[in-house]
Amino acid sequence: MKLKILPENQDAFDRLVKTLKPKHKNDENFQKTMLTYLMLGGESLARHYIEVSNLDFPDVSLLLQHTPLIEPDKETGDNELPDDDENEDEDEDDRDD
Repeated sequence: MKLKILPENQDAFDRLVKTLKPKHKNDENFQKTMLTYLMLGGESLARHYIEVSNLDFPDVSLLLQHTPLIEPDKETGDNELPDDDENEDEDEDDRDD
């Protein structure tokens, strides 16, 4: 399917296509999205879309792996924060002044 490009966007679209990596040069969906960004935000927004799409992001499973901020209690297996009841009483006393 041939993309319908307005004459005022044709030059910018051609410049953008020249900068595409080979995997995007024949990708019609990518070029449609690029054209949408071009029409809505101009050439700089379309270039930004291209730059972001060329970035390599870590695998989702790597993003989900993290070390817990709170070490679980070895005796109970509980990983809750200790109660700060004493601090809450002090805060209430400060409000009365």
